[in-house]
Amino acid sequence: MKNSTKIIVRNFQLPALIGIYPEEHQKTQNICVNITMELVDYQIRHDEIEDTVSYESIVAEIKKKSAIHHNLVEILAQNLADFALQDNRVENVEVSILKTEVFPQGSVGCTITRTKN
Repeated sequence: MKNSTKIIVRNFQLPALIGIYPEEHQKTQNICVNITMELVDYQIRHDEIEDTVSYESIVAEIKKKSAIHHNLVEILAQNLADFALQDNRVENVEVSILKTEVFPQGSVGCTITRTKN
């Protein structure tokens, strides 16, 4: 079994420009983002931020990408996964995005998992 470290952003809620309908192009709606970035066989050797993947960069990317209109949550999720995988230490990433206001009964969205080739 390989050693694994997971860097996690959980229940990150913010307004986003997302959706296919004309009214969704005009105003933001709340989403909830969860991201898990997995570092496989990577040893964190020092008590310094440079020795790991900082969640600050992925949070900044979530904010940046959420301000740009996307028709599909799947594309926003893919863009965030692509960003996470740019870090050489990240081997796998799971991104989940929920639109929390579409239906009063619950949330809808997607989860994608991507692995470095």
